[in-house]
Amino acid sequence: VADKLMVCSALLVLLKLQRVDAFVALVIIGREITISALREWMAQIGASRSVAVHMVGKLKTTVQMVAIPFLLFDGQLFGLVPTRVWGTWL
Repeated sequence: VADKLMVCSALLVLLKLQRVDAFVALVIIGREITISALREWMAQIGASRSVAVHMVGKLKTTVQMVAIPFLLFDGQLFGLVPTRVWGTWL
């Protein structure tokens, strides 16, 4: 839950700074809320194995956790890496 809250709050900050498109932020936040609600509902009916965490989800979280600081920094990392370009691509 903590990583979802961090992603959502960071996306709102990036939206305010105009470093991410509103549609992209809406899709990502909507997905986070939907998946959390689905997991909670499936756990209540005893089918939590149906929505078990998959490696693709872990990869998505890792990419987000790299992209968000890149977009927040918005500069040249070590004079070589344009963080806005990489953050947007990620």
